[in-house]
Amino acid sequence: MQERHIHVTVDVSWHLVWIFALLEGITVPLVPLFSKNGSSIASTGHAANAASWSASFAKNATLVGIYGIAIGFIGTVVICLVLNYIAFRIIKVDVNNAAIMRMLQPFTAGVWGGLLLAVIFLIQFCIGYLLVLSRAEYLVICGFVSVAGAFIVTGATYLLTIKAVSRLGIQLVTTTQRLLLVKFPLFSFSILAGLYEGLAALILQRWELVHQYQVLIALVTGSAGGAFGSLMVVTLAHLGVVKKHLWLEFSVMAQ
Repeated sequence: MQERHIHVTVDVSWHLVWIFALLEGITVPLVPLFSKNGSSIASTGHAANAASWSASFAKNATLVGIYGIAIGFIGTVVICLVLNYIAFRIIKVDVNNAAIMRMLQPFTAGVWGGLLLAVIFLIQFCIGYLLVLSRAEYLVICGFVSVAGAFIVTGATYLLTIKAVSRLGIQLVTTTQRLLLVKFPLFSFSILAGLYEGLAALILQRWELVHQYQVLIALVTGSAGGAFGSLMVVTLAHLGVVKKHLWLEFSVMAQ
């Protein structure tokens, strides 16, 4: 039997504003919470001296990657659970004229979220070694480059992986079908994701400027940054010239 695919044009929902506010509100406070001294994970690289640069770089890069995997996994799983048990029950989100009921395998999605954030952190870590910029310039450039680059790396890895092992893909259950995400435009989504992070970073990383109650401040700035960045990107995604390049392709799976 021939595999059936569904091509869906993405109508970016305004609900993404509160979803990303919630996501950043969960993940950003974990950064100072996980960091031993509350300093920015992305700035860890500056601790290395000339004599031990290579060893320190490798050690710190490994820690940054571990932090990213842990934080990304936790944040993604929480968001999946919120979608499954709250959002999809009160908000109608359609795919091929059928409402999404739930996302299958939240822990699998968590692995992809962890990988994405780990790559983001590692790119930011490397940029911190290579560029000396003002804080505003650094946040925008670092945010855009790290997220756009990480989305391309993680997205390409995802597309290659599911060709070999489909059960490791993102799966949705609608009122009529079970769907597997099999294809999406890497460049289009990476640009939007990079723009989101570049804009959001101007707010969400403000917690680094305070020395007390960093976790609480990170919760506030993370939520505000997520809301602001997603609001700008969702607005942009509603422009016709942008919307035509936003689509998803799903494979219909056996129930």
